[in-house]
Amino acid sequence: MRIRELRPMLFCGTFALATYVVCSSQTEAETFATATALHQQTGRIPSSADMWMLRERAEFQKWSKQGAALSEKLKQWPKLVAYHVGNVYVIAINSWLRAGESKRTALKIVALNTLIFAAWKLPHLKPFMMTHFTHYALSGKSYTMLTSVFR
Repeated sequence: MRIRELRPMLFCGTFALATYVVCSSQTEAETFATATALHQQTGRIPSSADMWMLRERAEFQKWSKQGAALSEKLKQWPKLVAYHVGNVYVIAINSWLRAGESKRTALKIVALNTLIFAAWKLPHLKPFMMTHFTHYALSGKSYTMLTSVFR
């Protein structure tokens, strides 16, 4: 094999390894911080269920604050529109909070794919999408091997 052919494969392998290392170290740091905080609060070594409950509580508080901010903004809107927007927000957040971690990850991937699909449909983005989301082995752009899966 030529160097030119190996370069995209090496890039993908390196990218995958780097992604794994960054994500695993971030997860390890978050888990350690959560476990330390729980240990200081309770005086005992926290279980996985304790850490999950704390993370879910924090997630709920974050969405509650955003819901309160949205509620303030909706006061300026017509009552009927504000009512329906508020209901959609509550339904969406309840679904998000009830979803497990794997479902949330899948939803994020679906959202990313939907955005990229929509970008392909916008005529003024077509040249950008062709340049950065289609792979041509001799172009010298290794990252297009990853982005071309969204074509």
